[in-house]
Parts: sequence; structure tokens; C-alpha cells
Amino acid sequence: MTKLNKFRHFYLYAKHWYKMTDRIEDLQKLVADYTGNENPKTVLIKDIINVLEDAVDELLEGKLNSHARILRAIHVKSHPMILVNGSIDHANPTIEEILIEAYIYILHNAEGKEISGWTNDVPGGCLGSPNGVLPLDGDFIKNEK
Repeated sequence: MTKLNKFRHFYLYAKHWYKMTDRIEDLQKLVADYTGNENPKTVLIKDIINVLEDAVDELLEGKLNSHARILRAIHVKSHPMILVNGSIDHANPTIEEILIEAYIYILHNAEGKEISGWTNDVPGGCLGSPNGVLPLDGDFIKNEK
């Protein structure tokens, strides 16, 4: 039996299986579901960053030491696509917005074999099925078939 990755819904979100509407509200819902919090509105930005950081740290096998290291590693300033393709639509993003976009970018670009629980027997099995916390992105799913 395939072991599900505990961050699977964050991967599915980052890989556009879920419809993306408002980045923070979407992530508040996912973090609330992940932590068992019944009220997504009480999920703080720092809670979102902590969960995403844990997901990326697991992906990088514990090599994530600090926010500064991850920002240097992906060269936010030299990769404007992170900001253009993400949800930041203004000229002066906060460090929190940049971190969230950077972590989503990393999860989006993770190859299957890098994700904890991935097996060649059941590729993608560790991500399981969407759980209904967010609506599915029907356009993406049609394009995948």
C-alpha cells in the first residue's frame, strides 16, 4: 500500500490541481485542514509559512536551514517568473509574500521521485486524491488527460 505524503494537498495546489483564487485564502483553507483547525480565517501568515517551509524542508531532505538560504538558492531577484506567475501583483512584495511564492514554486517544480512516499509501482500514489477543501481546476485536469 502506498503511503500518502502528509503535504500532498500542498503539492496538488502548487501543481494546479486545485483552482487557485486568492493565494492566502486558499492556503488558509489548506493549512486549517492540515492542522485540524475548523476556522481557516484564524490561520496566520506565519502558520502558512511554517507548513510550507516544513513541506519544502522534507522535499529537500532537511537541507533547508533558513529563509535567507532558500531565497538565495532560487535567486528571487533573478527569477521574476516566481513573482509574475504567482499571486504577487504589486511592486513591493513583503518578505512573507516572497517566501510563500518561493515555497509554492519549489513544490510546483518537484519531480515525482523527489516527493516522500513516491514509488514507481504507483506513481503519484503518495499524493492521493484531492480532498474537496478547495475546488478542482477543471481546465487543468482536462489538459492532463
